[in-house]
Amino acid sequence: AMDVNIQEKVKKYHPKLESILGRLAEKYSQNKVGMQNFAQQRGISYEDDQVRVILVSSPGEDASVIDKVALISCGAVIEAVYGNLMRVRVPISRLEEIADKVKGISYIRLPYRPLSDMGGERSRLNVLNFLKGSANTLPQISSGVISEGVELSGASDYHSSGYKGQNTKVAVIDVGFENLSYSKNHGELPKKIIYKDFATIKPKNEFVHGTGVAEIVYDMAPQTLLYLCRVGDEIDLGYAKDWCIQENVDIINHSWLWPNTGFADGEGLVCDIANDARAHNILWVNAVGNLARHHYQDVFTDSNGNGWHEFSPISGDENNTFHHGGGELHIYLTWDCWPTTDEDYDLYLYDSSSNLLDYSNTRQSGTQPPTEQIVLDDLPAGDYYIKVKKYSASKDHQIKIICWSYTPLSLIHI
Repeated sequence: AMDVNIQEKVKKYHPKLESILGRLAEKYSQNKVGMQNFAQQRGISYEDDQVRVILVSSPGEDASVIDKVALISCGAVIEAVYGNLMRVRVPISRLEEIADKVKGISYIRLPYRPLSDMGGERSRLNVLNFLKGSANTLPQISSGVISEGVELSGASDYHSSGYKGQNTKVAVIDVGFENLSYSKNHGELPKKIIYKDFATIKPKNEFVHGTGVAEIVYDMAPQTLLYLCRVGDEIDLGYAKDWCIQENVDIINHSWLWPNTGFADGEGLVCDIANDARAHNILWVNAVGNLARHHYQDVFTDSNGNGWHEFSPISGDENNTFHHGGGELHIYLTWDCWPTTDEDYDLYLYDSSSNLLDYSNTRQSGTQPPTEQIVLDDLPAGDYYIKVKKYSASKDHQIKIICWSYTPLSLIHI
């Protein structure tokens, strides 16, 4: 078993690089096959030895301050710009060079990824299963199915009085609209739908989630004009919001979560996008999630002074244990020092035999967000535990952990 003090030997990487990118570049320099395995295990997409990243401009500046000439000379391909963010594909071998030499960059990270708590998505459930929990298959649907929520919510009374969403535009911003044509052809959705795909980053599997949400909106307000927007990352989300403003959309539904983009206090990148929509008279309706037992929050506590957070002040337990059912696992850590900080905490994941499986240890030196994350694409079923280390901090801050999986999961300490 690995000594839990292994963090003393864990390397900190370039301060402008998210630690996972520093590790990726190091793996590439050592062994290309090793880099490929490392990336695949962590769900990092790459192509032709390039990885897609987000460049964050210097504090208080928009992305126009980033030296595009120098960036392109390093082999980068610019894909999109939104506010202070620039999405680019860069050679893995030149990540540190770009961090060092390209002016105007304060931080380089992977794109944010939205999460849903709909575990059935990974099994590619069809729309009827998504809405009804039925074992029926799509070919068995011959006509539209009205959601139970229409009657339970009292919407049917409004329908009877003539209120059916007429003269209203509703947008569903989602990551996938699989089976959309089938739903339109079988009465689950109207024939007239306005669809726009903003997603550069395509999911590994198609999702029916957006189609199911759109069906519910249509059942509740059958004369609404539907706008469906597909997104893959935070820049896509910003573009979709801007398009909705241009199209004079009245309501946006976005049933996804964006961990580590703020401290859940109404501020941060994704909240700014939603707030801008609201400032343009759009009602933004967002899912809040069903992740209570996947979530932990408390003040960092270290009564014995060894640097590890104590999840239980009574027992002094420094491990937050959980059982993982197997497959994809995401662990997110953030602390209340937004938007950037030099207060530095690190995140570690161990198996039940105290073997260190993965870690996230970005060097927070003042221009980096207060976040760490571990993403493993195919972790075997078993018992695991999370640890949080204070690397360098002047005080104890509120920390927040979200542990997410497609299989049932519950943290011991919540």
